[in-house]
Amino acid sequence: AVVSTQSTGSLLCEFCRVMKGQMNPRIRPIILDKISDMVRGVYDTKPKLVEQVTLPVLIEYCDSLDSVGGGATNLGSYVGRLASLLHQCVGNRLFTEVARTAPSCVATIREYLASNT
Repeated sequence: AVVSTQSTGSLLCEFCRVMKGQMNPRIRPIILDKISDMVRGVYDTKPKLVEQVTLPVLIEYCDSLDSVGGGATNLGSYVGRLASLLHQCVGNRLFTEVARTAPSCVATIREYLASNT
């Protein structure tokens, strides 16, 4: 099925909203994977939207980057994929934006990106 950019942007917003309050550990990786799948396509037409809705998710789950490894259910690998995609889209501005809200996450994201490039 063809999904328009408008509806993909809305879906990205909804997935990020759900992810912010997600307590079920089995669902988190699935939702993060879906968010990551949409980032690049939505960023091409709505870059500000991507930054507004995905950065809070990245910041909320950046602590999981410390535990990367250990299989497909490991949340850190999914958070890392999102961090990598956002860095590809916005470049080093990612660190500036994250530092505004969660300065402690900047070092964690930098270390992850440096070790996984």
